[in-house]
Amino acid sequence: MGEADRPIIEPERENRRRLASSVCVEAAHLSEDTPAALEWLERARDLDEHNEAIYQELMRAHARNDRPDEVTRVYERLRESLHKFLEIQEPEQRNGTSYGGQCARRGLKV
Repeated sequence: MGEADRPIIEPERENRRRLASSVCVEAAHLSEDTPAALEWLERARDLDEHNEAIYQELMRAHARNDRPDEVTRVYERLRESLHKFLEIQEPEQRNGTSYGGQCARRGLKV
C-alpha cells in the first residue's frame, strides 16, 4: 500500500482504534476484579492516549482502590498527553491560544 492510500485508510483506522478502546472500557466496567478492570483501562488508554475520559476512569478506579500515588501518576500522564496533543496541532487549529490558555478554558492547571 502506498502513501496515496493513507488518507483513505486513516479515518477507518481511527474509527476502529476508538471502537477497540471503547470495548476495553466496557470490559473494565463489566469486570468484578479491580486489577483486571485497571488492566482493561490501561489497554484502553494505550489505544486512545488523548481520550481524557479514559484517564478519568483510571483515576477514579485507583482512588476507589485507595491508591493516591497511582491517581497522581495517571494525572501526570494525562498532562503529558495533552502537552503532546497541543504541540502537534497546527497553530490555526489552536486559534492563536497558548497551551496555558487552552487548559485554563478547560479548568485544568498547568
